[in-house]
Amino acid sequence: MKTPETDVAEYYIRQEGHYVRSDLARRLERERDEAREDLREIKEYGTEEMNAAVDLRQKLAQALIERDEARKAMRKWETLCLWGGTPEHIHDFIQGQQRRIHEAQDIEKTCEQLERERDEALFLLKAAQSALDAIHLEVGDWIKIMKENTD
Repeated sequence: MKTPETDVAEYYIRQEGHYVRSDLARRLERERDEAREDLREIKEYGTEEMNAAVDLRQKLAQALIERDEARKAMRKWETLCLWGGTPEHIHDFIQGQQRRIHEAQDIEKTCEQLERERDEALFLLKAAQSALDAIHLEVGDWIKIMKENTD
């Protein structure tokens, strides 16, 4: 990997008669460039995960709304039974309720899956943040070393 900043600095420092550890400077420059590239990749990955988490929240909210609607329909059925609805109404209502119950069960399964995916996305976001923090520490250490070597 080329290290143009070190090569230029080495040329000027040799002209002035100073000693420079060019091998250290080249290694640090390469590590800095690699850290910058890693940081760009992590930022892109983190953005995708955040968008996925937002989508999961929206799906979860919709599933909760549908669950509440199913509960409301169940309360209506209970009221119908209390007031003694006709057999045809009760039969149609029971079939509708059975369908809604199965839909509600499917929604609950979907909610559980969405919660697992949300937790996984949060875990990945935390891991990406930890990686970013580590890169920032490495870059900070690199800057300190460069300052010490140039003094």
